[in-house]
Amino acid sequence: MNAPLGRRAPAARRFDDTDEVALTMRCKLALLMVLALGAADVAHAQEDTYFRRPHHFVVYADMGIAISSAPGAFADAWNTTLPFTLGLGYAPLSWLEVSGSFSYFSFGNNALESKRQIGYQGVQSVQGGSITTLQFLGRARFVAIPNLRFNPFLEASLGYFTTSAEDLEIENVLVRSMDSVSGPSVSFGAGAQYALNEYWSAYTRYTWSINRNGDFAPGNLVRPLGAPEVEGGNQQYSALVVGIMIRI
Repeated sequence: MNAPLGRRAPAARRFDDTDEVALTMRCKLALLMVLALGAADVAHAQEDTYFRRPHHFVVYADMGIAISSAPGAFADAWNTTLPFTLGLGYAPLSWLEVSGSFSYFSFGNNALESKRQIGYQGVQSVQGGSITTLQFLGRARFVAIPNLRFNPFLEASLGYFTTSAEDLEIENVLVRSMDSVSGPSVSFGAGAQYALNEYWSAYTRYTWSINRNGDFAPGNLVRPLGAPEVEGGNQQYSALVVGIMIRI
């Protein structure tokens, strides 16, 4: 149809470079939105199934700080230590892990406090006197919220311990020794674990332990000069550790 006289027909709009850039940007944004939605859906599906795969075996190791608490002389004259634990376990249920573990503790003697308790005023220093404990425990860990990344847990352990002491000596003055002891060991703990990926987890745990043998008598190492031997008591200590765990 011809345009009326005196009027020009409207010019056809040209598709220039600006329109091409804008269209390309819209396409890219649409693609990113689709990819983001897809990734979110996949992540949600992975979260649902991430920890539902059957990992029955567990290997773990931890280290931290342990503080002596009883008997009294053990709490007063021995320093904190760095305990080390290595364990192997099995998870029959998603909320239960049972394991066997080996733990090593070496409590160093506080030379100044020992010298004060002995009552020695000379210049020679106190040497030796470290106390070493080995634990062999069976553990049961009860996981509060199975299949989630973050999990609080409770733990109970029962097993066997042996404790020995290095001779305590003040040069040319005295040499003291303590009999080695052994017996049943009981521990209770609480902590939390966090899954780093499908196989690896990190955890922290607080534990209170009692090694039952009334002949544990570190007080004999630091008893005052001329004093009779002291009675023993059950060895007690607490520990705060961090560890790493792998599920197989």
